[in-house]
Amino acid sequence: MFKSILVPVNLEDAQTVNSAMETAIKLAQQGGAKLHFLTVFPGFGMPLVGSFFPEGAEGEAMKQCSERLRQLVSDAVPAGIEVSTDVEEGNAWESILRYAEKRAVDLIVMPSRHRAQSLLGSVSARVAERAKCSVLITRV
Repeated sequence: MFKSILVPVNLEDAQTVNSAMETAIKLAQQGGAKLHFLTVFPGFGMPLVGSFFPEGAEGEAMKQCSERLRQLVSDAVPAGIEVSTDVEEGNAWESILRYAEKRAVDLIVMPSRHRAQSLLGSVSARVAERAKCSVLITRV
C-alpha cells in the first residue's frame, strides 16, 4: 500500500492535527509505512519585520517548533513505526508540496478545519489540487 506518508502539522491548531495523525498512524501500522511529520514556520519574512526581533530570535523560534513537533509525535506515535520530524520555513502549502516531492512520499494526510461540506481550508485545498501524490483530507 503506502510506504511513505506525510502529515503536515500546524502546532497552533493541535485539535485538527489529531484526526490526521490518527488516520496516518493506522495506515502506517497496516502497511508498514514511514511517517514524515512536517511543520512549516512562516519566518519573519520582510527585513522590516525581522528588525523588530533580537538577533537569533528566528533560530530560537525554529528550534522551539522542532522540539514541540518531536514531543507531539513521540506522545502520539506508538513504538515500531518509523518516523521523521522536520521544520521548514516558508509558505505552508508550497513547503508541504516541496517536501512531499523531495521525500517522494506517496500519501499526504492532512486535516481540514472548515466545517462546510464543500469547502476545504486554503492550505489543504491548494495541496490537494497541486500534489503529485495522493492526498487524504480528514475532517475535524
